[in-house]
Amino acid sequence: MYLRNRIFLFLKLATKPDIAIRALRVAIIVGIVLNLINNTELFTNLRTVVLDPVRILLTFAVPYLVSTYSSVISSGSVKPGNVSRIDSILKCRSCNTTDFHINVGQQVDECPTCGPKTKWGIKKIFSVPRDNSDLLKSLALFARHNPQPLLRTDEKGVIKGANPATVELLGEQEITGINLYDLLPQIHPFCLKSMADTGDTKELIIEHNSRHYNLLFKGVPELKNIHIYSSDITGIVLAEKKISAQAKSISDSIEYASLIQKGMLPSEKSIESYFPDSAILYLPKDVVSGDFYWVNSINGRRIFIVSDCTGHGVPGAFMSMMGISLLDEIIMREGVSDPAEILNSLRNRLISALTRGKTENGLLDGMDISVVAADDRTNTLYYAGAYNDIYIQRESELHILKSDRMPVGKHINDTDLFTLGTFEYMKSDRLYMFTDGYRDQMGGERDKKFSSRRFREVLSETATETVKEQVHRLKQHFLEWKGDNEQIDDVLVAAIKL
Repeated sequence: MYLRNRIFLFLKLATKPDIAIRALRVAIIVGIVLNLINNTELFTNLRTVVLDPVRILLTFAVPYLVSTYSSVISSGSVKPGNVSRIDSILKCRSCNTTDFHINVGQQVDECPTCGPKTKWGIKKIFSVPRDNSDLLKSLALFARHNPQPLLRTDEKGVIKGANPATVELLGEQEITGINLYDLLPQIHPFCLKSMADTGDTKELIIEHNSRHYNLLFKGVPELKNIHIYSSDITGIVLAEKKISAQAKSISDSIEYASLIQKGMLPSEKSIESYFPDSAILYLPKDVVSGDFYWVNSINGRRIFIVSDCTGHGVPGAFMSMMGISLLDEIIMREGVSDPAEILNSLRNRLISALTRGKTENGLLDGMDISVVAADDRTNTLYYAGAYNDIYIQRESELHILKSDRMPVGKHINDTDLFTLGTFEYMKSDRLYMFTDGYRDQMGGERDKKFSSRRFREVLSETATETVKEQVHRLKQHFLEWKGDNEQIDDVLVAAIKL
């Protein structure tokens, strides 16, 4: 099939007047030169020369065939990137599945399946224009029946032809002879002459007569023209504007939610009223955070809580606000100051609230949390934790107060009670409470987690600085480690001098 179509195409193109005339001129010139070279006696004595008719015929025929073959191959090439001079259906010989209808003057694209490995073969030929006049007629026929605007200009931008759909685009009844630069000032950055010379392709999105169009400019060096294909993308542009407006509305809502969340967190002044020498490193991954901290005093105990809710962003923020509200109720309204009792009560109420939500995976939501209650009357620190350990720095020694290996939420051990721990503190001791966002951050030269070991090393190295300087150094270390990597989780570290 391919061979037959190739032979048919070869014969059709070989008989085109422009190709035949060009080949004949080459044959005459080359034939004369070859005869003069092979028969030098012609220069001295024509009478004694015996001419071989077969040789003479070959000296003209071979250049003619070579020139014809070269022109045909050039004109009939269906390689990707070339401009088609035939109207046909191509079939990819690489995958043997893709059919592609190519029109005269249309650029041959790659097979969507094979890409650079595309090998087009001619499956069926509809027409082969005999000359440029036929080529233009074929293009005009193709353009006339196309529902999208199509037009053709010369290298100066003068419109040489357009289909009916272009009239609607440009709003002009008769546009032939008008310069496209005058009708569409938006195209001025493009050099049409350069495209006509090189065959380059460029795209431009314009707005005209309240519609949006994507214009594809394709230079056709054979005709010194530019073909312009237009697609009405008004629907797409309006959809993008709608999505953009919705995204802005959502973004504004989240920004407002962040203000509400920040309003629910204790202020720096409020924290210092209970823990005068303290500082917080708080870096949400998104606008709102799933990490939160809580501080207050009751029953002679100064209470500080750090929590990491399941998830981050909006879901984590809702969980954090629920946690803050439940802690207000448990501690301030009901007067519970025992850290283990606080966690037991918080877990029961959180499970009850999430169960009422009846979400399929909501029962797995919860919090990793640590609670401390400092009693200055006895210098005793009462503590309890759900996955979140607590560090105490005393001079050069770092003490680790272990937490229970279960979260505040639905869990296989959710009937076990949280463990209450005690620690006799000194006034110079430093307390560190944190979530896992800092130590889990990916970065460094090998793109690894920061790790708990490095975190403890930074705390020990900066223990001689003031609390606020130490937290500032912690932030610097974190940002340097993260580098250009994305922040993977919310970050919360609280440093408190007891």
